[in-house]
Amino acid sequence: SMRTPTEIIAITCNKKIMRQMNLLRSVTAVVLESRSQVERILSEIKEILVKSFNFKKGEKFVFVSLTASSVSERNSNLFTVQEID
Repeated sequence: SMRTPTEIIAITCNKKIMRQMNLLRSVTAVVLESRSQVERILSEIKEILVKSFNFKKGEKFVFVSLTASSVSERNSNLFTVQEID
């Protein structure tokens, strides 16, 4: 029932997750078609944010990534603050 004052943009490679996220208030979900390495994905996400959401140079966003590990049974989360360059 409560809407966040900040828009949440969810970018995923999974269409099912995108549809589920679009059901949430204040969330706009987008499908990222490629499944590249994290460095390439970050640049693709920045392009999407600039082109589709009018982000400007110097604006910041939080990048959250869940990665499955072949070494461990546990998944790891990556949270970083990124800047549009």
